[in-house]
Amino acid sequence: TPFLNYTKPQSISCPCLSFLSLILQSVPIHFLHVLYYCREYFVRYGARTHAREFFAALQKHERVSAAKVIGGAQEDAGFNDKDQFGRQKPQSRLFSALDRYKRVVRYLIPKKVLTDLLIEAARDFQCDVIIARLGGIHNPDYRRVRKALPNVSLCFEINAAHFDEAYSQFWLRNTLQRLEVRNFEVADSVTVVSTYLRDYLVERGMAKAKILVNHNGVDADLFRPKELDPESRPILQKIPDNAFVLGYVGGMEAFRRLPLLIRQVAELRQSGYEDLFLLIVGSGRDEAVIDQAIAEQGTALQDSVLRTGWISHHIVPSLLTRVNVALFPYTNPYCSPLKLFEYLGAGLACIGPDTPAVREVFTHNVHLLLAAQDGSNFKQHVIDLHADPGRARAIATRGQELVLSKYTWRENVNRVLSHIEQIASLQHPRDFGSKKHESGAT
Repeated sequence: TPFLNYTKPQSISCPCLSFLSLILQSVPIHFLHVLYYCREYFVRYGARTHAREFFAALQKHERVSAAKVIGGAQEDAGFNDKDQFGRQKPQSRLFSALDRYKRVVRYLIPKKVLTDLLIEAARDFQCDVIIARLGGIHNPDYRRVRKALPNVSLCFEINAAHFDEAYSQFWLRNTLQRLEVRNFEVADSVTVVSTYLRDYLVERGMAKAKILVNHNGVDADLFRPKELDPESRPILQKIPDNAFVLGYVGGMEAFRRLPLLIRQVAELRQSGYEDLFLLIVGSGRDEAVIDQAIAEQGTALQDSVLRTGWISHHIVPSLLTRVNVALFPYTNPYCSPLKLFEYLGAGLACIGPDTPAVREVFTHNVHLLLAAQDGSNFKQHVIDLHADPGRARAIATRGQELVLSKYTWRENVNRVLSHIEQIASLQHPRDFGSKKHESGAT
């Protein structure tokens, strides 16, 4: 049986245990070749952070001798793509409706070229495991992949169900949701970022036993920088020395409700909290909406808001060193916000969303403060943390301890590999992690 956390036995004085130690050391430990199929790894919008952090930890894991990432032709288009935040939606109502039908058809028809690419890459790499991140309409025919590679464990990473996240007013939505989940069933194992997503899949017919709820993580070293990144200094110099900084890092999709957040900060400043300064790091398709929301506040936010636009991920930890309270108060119910884990890993007091996916990891007033999704208590949370720095530090410390003990990317990868192995040993009596990979981890 393969060991995920095998360590060489130390010197043992007992003769019987010493003999057992020799036997254990003679057992070959199989190391895995893991192929990560993930188009998001090569894009420039927020989805790539999770993909890159996960893959970096996968490469370093002691159970993995080799790991490779492919993106189905995204490799060549990613960083030079002018549309760095994903596809622009048609503005016309008619063209928008036609576009939706077109995308449904494209989703339902697997891409032969991607199927061939994935099968060829898996064979060339001699992989034991394929971890495929599902999303959007660019999907291989995984049933054909399964048939072509019967001895390879297939794991799906699902961070959002396509027909749950979108198509809310689409008349065939329920049918498409069931069909989507049926397509997921070809996988040996599945990982999701929240119990909400697991239950969504189970309600539509997927076996609960094959699903792992695996929340997001943090790179502990990156988010506790020993010195400031030089690229962060010009941004930090724009923040007044005496400011109480509220920091938001992330995308600008409508469900994040940034215009509401901006208005609430402006109202706090007008009510006497004039030292509040709002730092917004990130970008997205709704940039113009955010700029308009800032402009509408007029003098209430004059010289007290800084929007950086898109910046490289490695700069973010240095910017967070100047933040007093980190913000991510609004999101959708299934989302496990990556930024919460990064905020808390950095040791910041945080206001997060009061949603099921967040509550299953973090406790209100213990690890962070949770904001009602109707916006009713957000301003009071800011006031409380502003007034009581000691309480803010205590909450931040407990949040950081939780995240660094249970939710690093290494632990994230370890849970995935353990789940894949457990399912493989129960469902497929094949030689998982075959002897062709007995070299040590790289």
